[in-house]
Amino acid sequence: MKKQLFYYLFLFILFPLYAIEVGGHLMRDTTWGPENNPYLVNTFLYVDAGATLTILPGTIIKVKSAHRNNTGYFAWNGNNEPVAKMLIVNGKIIAKGTEADPIIFEPNYEDEFARWGGIFMNVGADTSEYEHCRFLKTAACQESPGNFRFSVLNVSNGYLKVRNCYFQDNNGAIGASVKSDILVYNCQFYATETSPSPFGGTHIFAFGVDEDNPVQNYRVVVAKCFFTGNAEPWTLDGSFEYLMLNNRFENFNLGYSSNREKSESRIESRKIRNYYGNTVNNSSVSFQCAATSVPDTSYCRRNKIYNPEVNFNYSSELSSRGVGTNIVADNMGYGSVHYIQRMADSSNTYVYNNILETKSQYLVELGYGVLNVNQNQPVFFNNLFSFIGYGYYPTFSESASLSPIFFNNTIIKANTILDGYQESSKFTNNIISGFLLYSAGGTSSAYNLRYTNNCLSLPIPETCPYIDGGGNVIGEPSFLSPETGVYTLSDSSICLDSGLNMPELPAFDLMYKKRIARGLPGNSLTVDMGAYEYNSVYIGGIKGRIFDAETGLPVDCVKLTISGKLPEYSDTLGNYRSSCGEGTYTITCSRWDYEDQVLSGLVVSEGSDLVLNIYLHQTGTDNQDNVQSYSETIHRIKNYPNPFNPTTTISFELTKAERVKVSIYNIKGQKITTLRDQVFPKGQQAILWNGKDDQQKSVSSGLYFIRLETETTHYVHKTMLVK
Repeated sequence: MKKQLFYYLFLFILFPLYAIEVGGHLMRDTTWGPENNPYLVNTFLYVDAGATLTILPGTIIKVKSAHRNNTGYFAWNGNNEPVAKMLIVNGKIIAKGTEADPIIFEPNYEDEFARWGGIFMNVGADTSEYEHCRFLKTAACQESPGNFRFSVLNVSNGYLKVRNCYFQDNNGAIGASVKSDILVYNCQFYATETSPSPFGGTHIFAFGVDEDNPVQNYRVVVAKCFFTGNAEPWTLDGSFEYLMLNNRFENFNLGYSSNREKSESRIESRKIRNYYGNTVNNSSVSFQCAATSVPDTSYCRRNKIYNPEVNFNYSSELSSRGVGTNIVADNMGYGSVHYIQRMADSSNTYVYNNILETKSQYLVELGYGVLNVNQNQPVFFNNLFSFIGYGYYPTFSESASLSPIFFNNTIIKANTILDGYQESSKFTNNIISGFLLYSAGGTSSAYNLRYTNNCLSLPIPETCPYIDGGGNVIGEPSFLSPETGVYTLSDSSICLDSGLNMPELPAFDLMYKKRIARGLPGNSLTVDMGAYEYNSVYIGGIKGRIFDAETGLPVDCVKLTISGKLPEYSDTLGNYRSSCGEGTYTITCSRWDYEDQVLSGLVVSEGSDLVLNIYLHQTGTDNQDNVQSYSETIHRIKNYPNPFNPTTTISFELTKAERVKVSIYNIKGQKITTLRDQVFPKGQQAILWNGKDDQQKSVSSGLYFIRLETETTHYVHKTMLVK
C-alpha cells in the first residue's frame, strides 16, 4: 500500500516537470505544437488584442480543473481567480488539427468530476477558428467577477467557425451572441453532463443577439452534426436566420425534463428558423419552423424521425409558429412523433406530403389563442396519418381555437377524430378509416364544422352539430396492401373519382403524381379521395448528385435555389431531388466554401426526372485549364467530368454581361448542337451537355470541341466522350 501511495505521489510531482506551464497574457503571436505536449494552463490565460494563438495538430492542452459540484471553485473570490481556469480571448485562436491528429482541450487530471472553465471570446475579439478539436469536461465558470459563462466556447464577439470538432461532458457546447454568419459543421456532441445547482440543465447551443443592436439578419447554420445524450438542444433568441441541416440525433433527450426548445418569450424578435434533412433515431427533439415577419417563409422539410421505443410523453415534434408563411412538408415519422402548433398566431401554415405513423396520443395538436375563423387557417393536405400504438385512445386532432382545413389526407386507426374543437374546421376529400368516435366533446352548434366528399367509417350522427356538405361515402376505402402499410387505392375502391375538385388543390398527390387523373377507364379527369391519386403519372422533377470539381468527391449541404420553388439541399452523399413539375428552370447552387454556380434553361418533362450531376469549385482554388487561352471577358473555360459519359457540365466566367453562343462540334468540324445563344450575366456560368445532338440522339464516343462565340471572337475547348 505504501509503495502504491508513493508511486501516485511520484507521478503527481513528476507531471508538472514534463508539462509546459502557461498562463497570464500572450501579447504577441504564439504557436503551440505537439513537441511540447502537454501544455498546462495553470492560471487564467489571456490572448491579448492583436495577438494570435496558433495551435498545431496533435497538441494537448490541459487546463487546471476543479470538482464540478463545488461551484465556489468556479467563481472569483474578490481579486482571486477561480480554482478552475479559463482561456480569455481578446485577440484570436486558430486551432486547426487533423482527423489523425486532433487538438485536445481537457482537465489537468483524470477524474470523473474534474472540470475546467472553457474558452471565452470577448467582445471586440477577432474571429477564432476551431477544426478537429476535442473539447472535454467543462462547467459554468466566471470569466470575471459575477459573470458566469456556461459553454465551452463562449462567443461574445459574435464571430466563430467550428468544423469537425468533438464535444463531450460540457455544461454547454456553444453559446454565441450573433454578430455575423456562424457555421457549425460536422461536429459531434455527447451530452452526458449533469450540472449542479444553481445552473440547472445542460445545453448544446445558445444563440442570441447583441441587446444594443437586436435587429440583425445574420445566418446561423448547424450542419451535418451528431447529437446524443441529454441536454436542452438549442435556445434561440434574436433576429437571425437559423438552419439545422442534415444533422443526426441518436438516443438524445430520452427522459430528460428539459427536452423542448426554450426562450419562447422572445419569439416575436426572431427572424427565420428552418429544419431540413435531419435524422432522428430514438430521440426527443422539436423542429419548430418559424417565420416572424409577414414576407418571410420558413420550412421544416425532409426530416426523418424513427422513434419505435420512445414513450409518447417524450415524443419528437414537427412544429410551426410566427406571422409569416410556414411549410411543414416531405417529412417521415415513425413511433413517437406528432405535429404541434403551439400558439394560435396569425401564420399561414401549410402541412403537406408528410407520412407520420405514430404512437403519440394526439397526432395533430393546435394551440390556444384568439379564434380566427376566416383567415390564416392552418391547411393540411396530401398527408398519411396512421396510428400504430396500442393501449390508449388515440385522437387525430386536438384544438381549442384554431380552424384547420383538412383535404386529401389519409387518416388510419384514430379512435377519435376530434377532441376539444370549438371552431369551424373543414374536412374535404379525406379518407378517415378505422375510427370509433367523431368527437370526444367540446363542439357546439355555434361552430360550422363541415364534412364534404370524405370516405368515412361511420355515418355522421344526426345528433352531431356538424354540417354534412354532401358527397360523403360510408364504408372501407379498399387499400392496395394495408397490412404492409401501403395505403394506395385499389382498382375497386369507392374513393376513386369521388373527390371534390377545389381551386386550392395542388398539382400533385403524396407521391408527387398528378392530382387530377382518370381513375377508371371511361371516367373524366377528376380527383380521388385520400392522399394518393390512383393511376396517375409523376409530375416530373430534377435529381442528381453534387461533386467537387477538383477531387470528384460528393459535396453535402449544398443549397439549390430553384426558380419558383422551395430550396433543396444535397444530403450527406451529395444526392438531391426536387419534384418541381414540368417546365423550364434555373438552379443556383451555393455552399459557404464553394463558388456559386447557375444552371439555366433546364427543361423538365412530365413522367420523369431530369438527371443532372453538378460540379462545384472551391473558393480560392485555381481552376484554369491549360489548353485554353482567355479573353478579357471570358475566363476559366472548362468542363467536368472530362472525359465524360453521358453528361458533362461546361463552365466559364464572364467579367461582364455578354452575349455568348455555346456550340458543340465533332472532329470533322461539323456542328452537333447549339446549347445556348443568349446574353449571360456577369459571373460564373454553367451549362449541361447531355451528349446528344440537335435531334436529341446520343452521339458516339470520341473527341468533341466546345465552341464559345462572342461578338468579337471565339474560343474552343476540347472534351472526350467515352462510353
